[in-house]
Amino acid sequence: YTLKENDLKGDDSFFANIIVDVTPDTCDDAFAYIPDLGGYGLVVYSYASNDSWRIKHNFFYFDPLSGDLTVGGVNFQWTDGLFGLALGPQNETGYRTLYFHALASTNEFSVSTEVLRNKTIALDSSYYHLF
Repeated sequence: YTLKENDLKGDDSFFANIIVDVTPDTCDDAFAYIPDLGGYGLVVYSYASNDSWRIKHNFFYFDPLSGDLTVGGVNFQWTDGLFGLALGPQNETGYRTLYFHALASTNEFSVSTEVLRNKTIALDSSYYHLF
């Protein structure tokens, strides 16, 4: 699958991770979650519909209070956004909790994959409080 133009955020996009949401019983309905650490977004891919969409949220950005780093005596500022993803177990409705954090952050956030998998909800600006 080739990501669509609107899945990218110009030259800022950088995809360094991917997590696949699938079970032995749902291979034809698999989803992939692809964090964009440079473009501060999350691309969701649906195998069943062979479609993708980009989700934006404030929780995908780096924490400005956690981006000033010193390693081996060298000081630098890090601005990488959404990077780490982990899926929890399926709940009774078949969805999971996606746990995530920006690379330059000390905060962990979560959202139900029910939100991510529903393109209509995921692209609606009122979804903010579902995270």
